[in-house]
Amino acid sequence: MGRNVRLMRFRTHSGTPGRSHAGNANSPDSFVTMRSPDYAGGGLVNLIAELEHRLTGSAAAPRLQSDLADGIPPAQSYVFVLIDGLGDHQLSHPAAAPLAQARVGAIDSSFSTQTTVNTSTLVTGLPPSQHGLIAYLIRLNGRVVNTIFWFDAEGRAVATDYQEFLPVPNLSERLAVAGVQSVVVQPPAFIESPLNQLLYRGSTIVPADNDAASVRIAL
Repeated sequence: MGRNVRLMRFRTHSGTPGRSHAGNANSPDSFVTMRSPDYAGGGLVNLIAELEHRLTGSAAAPRLQSDLADGIPPAQSYVFVLIDGLGDHQLSHPAAAPLAQARVGAIDSSFSTQTTVNTSTLVTGLPPSQHGLIAYLIRLNGRVVNTIFWFDAEGRAVATDYQEFLPVPNLSERLAVAGVQSVVVQPPAFIESPLNQLLYRGSTIVPADNDAASVRIAL
């Protein structure tokens, strides 16, 4: 994996109401403005498209707008670091100071701003309307399914072909056609999970027991 890495954060409020960090929670000023996420050049889907285009010469979605793309240096490979649940507004917290200092821009997460929706955008290079995993809870074969653990409201496992749930080809498969390897580094406990089977078809998955091991493997 490449050594030229830049950090970009997602706005977690894209298209959804959210509370500001200051002021009375009951005040109208404590809510951010609702708007649709930018999939035309300012979103996570466009960041993935930008990297895919640089590595292969084509992409499944529009690339990043130039002011954001200019913050990412040219490279032969890229390391994408995902910090689940951390949005751009949260970088004002004192504990996030090192990340705030590395910030080069902000992009919109996909709607809805939930883990499985956005990781599906990450691994397909498509917005939710095209990859199909549109919410944390979805109805599948008459059952409401938790798309992180893939069980229903009664805690029963949901049997489905996880590897065929998202569109074909996904990002890793498109990269492979161009001779580019996709490597996923994550804790060993995740590797055989239904969510992993759904997300990382075509990727090389490498277990890492801790953060230090993750960094060592990625670099």
